[in-house]
Amino acid sequence: MDESTPGQPRARARPLRRLFKPAATEKRTEPRVTDPAQDRADDKRARRCQIRCPRSPDLVCPCHERLTEPERRALERIRAAGGVVFDEGNEVHEVRLARLWTLLRPDEGVCPKSSLQWKGLGFQGENPRTDFRGAGLLALQCLVYMAEQYTQDLLLLVEESASLHHYPVAAALINVTHFLVVFLRLTEPSIRHLSPAKPSRPANKRCIKAFARLACAFEELFCASALFLHRSWKQKMQAGSGSITLLAFNSTFYTLQEGVRWMLSQRPSGVGDFHRMLSQHHTKKDKWV
Repeated sequence: MDESTPGQPRARARPLRRLFKPAATEKRTEPRVTDPAQDRADDKRARRCQIRCPRSPDLVCPCHERLTEPERRALERIRAAGGVVFDEGNEVHEVRLARLWTLLRPDEGVCPKSSLQWKGLGFQGENPRTDFRGAGLLALQCLVYMAEQYTQDLLLLVEESASLHHYPVAAALINVTHFLVVFLRLTEPSIRHLSPAKPSRPANKRCIKAFARLACAFEELFCASALFLHRSWKQKMQAGSGSITLLAFNSTFYTLQEGVRWMLSQRPSGVGDFHRMLSQHHTKKDKWV
């Protein structure tokens, strides 16, 4: 019954549509309202660049405009590799995993399918395939590249992370791969368990072009980023005098983000500049870590 005070106007009933939120499935099925002018701008971008936008398969990312054909091919190669899921039944994938084992543990025989030795290398469990299932084949390729080109550096990371500054180094470097792919706008940040490694601000056009014009750029950027991340975490642990826990590790990715952004904005002339510039940035910005 209506219990409104006599002499006062009755409050108008609120429509039901304001009281209930539509279901998530309804949102997805509703047609998207588009701006014709924006659609024409997107079509214009599509004619300039062949890199598909990760936000929509029908659009092209405007941040990949004005790239030369070799630069586009370089980005497409990385994007294609990032889309390949690690498959235990694929012999090529297993050979690459065995290659990683041989490089890091040359005196310990055949690569085991499941062993505590994998966990000793910094994976989250005894079977490394579980970690690679989420990040794709590109993460494994980057780890193998670093093990081949920077063997002693990677072994030092494994040793220090397991003793003085404990963190799962292999799992962290898989996160670095995902971080760089999202930062360079080469894929959609859809892997939930890697979401803490997402950059808060992706790279701009200038950074992407500076990156794309260098051969083996992604692998070298991965190696430089891995060393930068380890130095940042090591310094954070030393500054914290034992009070820093592994829960604070994700904050180190924000330091990495600013370092990579600054380095690419300086337009490095070669991949060797990645290591030198990130080392300089680490020295200048040590107050962040």
